[in-house]
Amino acid sequence: MLEFQKNFKKYEPYGRITFCSNVIEGGGYIFEMSGKHPVLIGKGNPPLVWLSIPAKDGVRSIVNGSRSLENSVSVVSILGGTQIVLSGGHIILSVRQISPNEAEVDEIDLRPFGLSVHGNRDGLKVGGMSLSGNHFSGVGTMFSFG
Repeated sequence: MLEFQKNFKKYEPYGRITFCSNVIEGGGYIFEMSGKHPVLIGKGNPPLVWLSIPAKDGVRSIVNGSRSLENSVSVVSILGGTQIVLSGGHIILSVRQISPNEAEVDEIDLRPFGLSVHGNRDGLKVGGMSLSGNHFSGVGTMFSFG
């Protein structure tokens, strides 16, 4: 069992997440990759983050409940928010809590891990698709890879 799956009991989704200007309501997942959820944003002050990346045998967890599992990845808590940062200062994900049931992801860049996913407050780019200002409600998963 993958490390992030063992710790789902700690994961409690926000009721509303603004994800790079796109709103997800009802606790849906942002991404699915080969049946797993590589990016999880859970309730906490600051928000809790689980992050997994593609690996030869499926996916590999690099952040578990806002704790880094890799030397090259840092988790920083600042002003009610959580940032996942690669060595050298490259921000992978930045999220902050708006209220106990709402969070906002204002930056993501998974390209260093081979995934064509990046965005900021203006919008999200997944592969060749751009999304900005969309509203998702009651969806299971916003995007699915492989």
